[in-house]
Amino acid sequence: MSEGELPVVYHEEERTARRTHWCCECGGRIAPGERYQAASGVWEGGLGAATQHTCRFCAELRLIYVSDHEAGFQDDPPCFGELMELVHSLPEDVCKRLYDEAKQAVKAKG
Repeated sequence: MSEGELPVVYHEEERTARRTHWCCECGGRIAPGERYQAASGVWEGGLGAATQHTCRFCAELRLIYVSDHEAGFQDDPPCFGELMELVHSLPEDVCKRLYDEAKQAVKAKG
């Protein structure tokens, strides 16, 4: 897997953790019993397969960031592990709004 390269095969699903995982975006702990997003991909050129684990908050934040025109998103979605840096580089009011929307989305989904 190289930085910025899109996978040739990609699958994303919500799972319930059976063991501890760490969020690829915020580095937070995903405890057993918590819901999280698992994204798996296969990259060309012998770079192999990988699965990224994302906590519910960061998964919602990524969705909001990608759909938010004010955040300046363009082209492909951010690479796994880059979301927080991108969001924190936005103006403070936009960053706060995205965080608030993500918190509300997680709360609404229970």
